Amino acid sequence: MTREEQKIEDTWNLEAIFKDKKAFDAALKKARGYEKKIKAYKGKITTKEALVEVLCLYDELGIIFEKLGSYAYMKTSEDGSSEANMALMSTYIQASTKISASISFLTPEITKIDSDKITSWLKDKELKDHRIFLKRLLRSKKYVLSENEEKLLSNESNVGGVFSRAFDDLTDVDFDFGEINGTPLTHATYSAFLQNDDIKVREKAYYQYYKKYDENKHLISKLYEGAIRQSLFKTEARGYKSTLERALFEDNISIDVFKNLIDAAHSGKAVLERYYALKRKVLNQDKLYHYDVYMPLVKTYKTHTTYDEAVSLVIKALSPLGKEYTNVLKKGLTTERWVDRYENKGKASGAYSNGSYKTLPYILMSYKEDVLRDVFTLAHEGGHSMHSYYSARNNPYSSYNYTIFEAEVASTFNENLLFKYLIGHSKDDDEKYYLLSKQADDIIATFFRQTMFAEFEYKVHSALQRGDAITLEFFLNTYSELLHQYLPGVELDNTSSLECLRIPHFYRPFYVWKYATGISAAVALSERVINGSDKERNDYLGFLKSGGSHFPLDSLKKAGVDLKNKESFTNIVKMFDNIVSELEKHFH
Repeated sequence: MTREEQKIEDTWNLEAIFKDKKAFDAALKKARGYEKKIKAYKGKITTKEALVEVLCLYDELGIIFEKLGSYAYMKTSEDGSSEANMALMSTYIQASTKISASISFLTPEITKIDSDKITSWLKDKELKDHRIFLKRLLRSKKYVLSENEEKLLSNESNVGGVFSRAFDDLTDVDFDFGEINGTPLTHATYSAFLQNDDIKVREKAYYQYYKKYDENKHLISKLYEGAIRQSLFKTEARGYKSTLERALFEDNISIDVFKNLIDAAHSGKAVLERYYALKRKVLNQDKLYHYDVYMPLVKTYKTHTTYDEAVSLVIKALSPLGKEYTNVLKKGLTTERWVDRYENKGKASGAYSNGSYKTLPYILMSYKEDVLRDVFTLAHEGGHSMHSYYSARNNPYSSYNYTIFEAEVASTFNENLLFKYLIGHSKDDDEKYYLLSKQADDIIATFFRQTMFAEFEYKVHSALQRGDAITLEFFLNTYSELLHQYLPGVELDNTSSLECLRIPHFYRPFYVWKYATGISAAVALSERVINGSDKERNDYLGFLKSGGSHFPLDSLKKAGVDLKNKESFTNIVKMFDNIVSELEKHFH
């Protein structure tokens, strides 16, 4: 359907941010006023009083711009074919780039202040709300450039972001995948087609979907090459050794943690091969093709869950987190209209949680009643939104924004509670083993697959840094090698490698590996809460409330899991092995 055909109650309430374009423009004007006030401090940030004043102004500007950015982004997500929405996003990007460049003197000027002096000022109550921000800034001091260089980087970000936006527009708006048996083939319906009982339908959907990527493979590979080159430019400009090091530095995570994750995933190759062999046996096929791997082992189990029923299931499943948590989330998913529920023409694919310090924690969905995965997605995004809800209410603006590394814990935690609830209330063996096979597939999707993505990123970014040619052929060959490692026993062809051209997260370097660390931490913490007492629940809620007040590994350790320990990752492989063993016994 078109955007206009959506029922108001099925859409998110963006009017709570800005009533209309006039209100958006008024906020933008107010932001420019704060820009002028901040610029007045140029060359004058030499005292504690001046530092406090300018940081308070910087916060006010940040709060407004965060609202502007969230609003513009979500408007383009709900309908990227709307010229008005695209114009809104363009206005925001141009203003953001200009203002960022205008006040880019701020960070270099603060870092010029003697570190010992700032450290002594941090003891005073006036800087209480900015203590975390300043400590992190002092830590990154060696990577802060001169005023003019920072200004250049701010201006460059507008240009570099075109690669990602062009990819989104091409694949979300321009691509038309046609129909299969009268049903539109879209990003949202593709997964449903790959779970169709008829292998011919799965095969047709697979090749029809990737035909569009094959037709545009040279263009997409150039967009991705541009995004990688932009990342290397930023890496070298700031003096980091590698793009991976730059990605890990902000979270204070060593490369050893990243490599431990990859080693753990590699250790699971044998059990992956067993699982795919079991799937081939259950499907009664001589060979298991790439388009077969998403088929559930229990084909006779069908599901149909309305949106309201999904909300009810999620709320019941999350009851171990307490009534405050579930009451807030239930209102958000229903009457407070956090969620944009269903697909429409021009709507962005996938799902996400988005918002800002002063807005609701919104959720984008393309909910399908016959796809159980979407119930889990609702729980997943609800975890993100409740993380944002608690963080914004328990921290000052300058330290409320938690890292993506922590975010994926809160979302996957909710999925694990939902799985535990559903399997505990399963009506028969069909439902029980359907859920077990789904859990196995989810571990593959969240742990093994995301680690494969991260390993691909590591290989292509490292290749560029070495001076190697990063061509379309290089992308496809590199990805093909990884597919054979992570999909042992699965029949793969040239089309399979085209998958590397359709992953939007690749335009945010080293984002995806955080899904794999997220499930590792989430499984441990959810088991701790389910089997624990009020203390364990409060430890976890304390993690949600901590926002960005600690480095992620420290905040997770306080909640009850240590990701510096290799066992945090190998435990997921053991859990997967146990599930596969149980499935093998059932389907022997």
